[in-house]
This record gives sequence, structure tokens and C-alpha cells, in this order.
Amino acid sequence: NNGTLRKSGGTGVTTIQIQSVHTNGAIQGQTGSMLFNTNATYTNTPLSLTSSKYIQFNGGTHTFDASSGLTLTGSAHFTGGTVTLNGSYSATDSSNFGGATTTFNGTVPTFGTKMYITSGTVNFNEQDSLIIPIINHSNGTANFNMNDSIIVNTLNFSFGTFTGNSPMRIVNQFNWSGGTLAATDSTIGTVIQSQAFFNGGTHTFSKRTLINQGTITWTAGDWNNYNGAIIRNLP
Repeated sequence: NNGTLRKSGGTGVTTIQIQSVHTNGAIQGQTGSMLFNTNATYTNTPLSLTSSKYIQFNGGTHTFDASSGLTLTGSAHFTGGTVTLNGSYSATDSSNFGGATTTFNGTVPTFGTKMYITSGTVNFNEQDSLIIPIINHSNGTANFNMNDSIIVNTLNFSFGTFTGNSPMRIVNQFNWSGGTLAATDSTIGTVIQSQAFFNGGTHTFSKRTLINQGTITWTAGDWNNYNGAIIRNLP
């Protein structure tokens, strides 16, 4: 595809299930939703949604070069296959990671108002800091390996693994009912700025420093520290 592939009619889901190579083109969704199931490479080919509901990657290997970004007014669902984004990414609604192996190597202005991590693996390697209003992490693995920090307003963490070498600041509320919060080095900090509620099952804290600047309310479940994890309770 060296031209423009545009969906301009119908409010349902259009499935693209052919192997494709896109070079110096454009893919546009103007209505409904788009589902990608098979291998595709994107070179200098931006993919955009304007009035559409969502885009979904459900299978195959999709590789976007540094000049091929995703700009979405709706939401994105990464439910299967492998997606590697070397260009920019922006979604106004939500970003949903539910089975695919997804890697972000480019800049990310916004993941939308909410991020859902329910299964699979998502790797964040972009160089800038990330500001995410709400993260709901119920399973799967999230690797934050950036040169800057993550700022989250609310983190709801119930299962899976949240790890990487990036410091994190939780501004408003941390609801932790299970899962592993880890890092690559115990000097990497997670700051609870306001309040946290620990309940439910087993809370595993590994090779990371937890800095409490607010109030932690621990009502249920075990709290296990491993691999040199540190807890600093500030006045």
C-alpha cells in the first residue's frame, strides 16, 4: 500500500485479515472500528482514527517504524499477536492491553483517560515521563523501562507484575489487592503521595523502594518483601 486506505462507511467492525506492507501511505478510520489479524509492516505510514470507536490488534506481527505512529480519537485494544511501535502513540479514550506483546519505543503524548492491563506483556521504553490518570492492572506484565518517571493519579493493582527501572509517583490513591510490584534495582522508588489501601491477597514487593508520604491502610492479605526491597515511612 503506497496510497491511502480509508474506512469511511459503516458503524461496525471492519476486519483486515491479509498480510500487508505499507510504505509511504496512510491508514484512516473515519467511522466504526478496525480489527487487524495478520502480519503487517508500516513504513512512513501513519494510522489514525478520527470519529471511530476503536482499533484492535488481535493477531500477527505488526511493526511500525519511527515515522509511522498511531493517533486515535477512540481507544486501542492489544489483544493478540505482537505489536512494536517505534513511532508516536496517542489515544484520547483508553488503552487496553489484553493478550498481545506490545512494545512502545517512541513518544507517547497520552494513553487516554484510562489504561487497562488484563493479560499479555506490555513494554514501555519511551524516553519521556508518562502521566497516566488511571491504571487498572488485573493480570499480565507491565515493564516500565524509561529514562524518566511514571506519574499515576490512581493505580488499581490486583494481580500480575508491575516492574521496570522507572520511578513511579502515585498522586491520589493506590488500591493494592495482589500482584508483584518490582524493579530492576532497589534504589528505584515508588512514592505514595496521598493514600493507599492494601487488602485482598498476597502483596509482593521486590527490589524496589516504597516511599510513603501519605497514609497506608492495610486491612487484609500478606505483604512480602524480597530481593532487598526497602520501605521508607516518612513523617
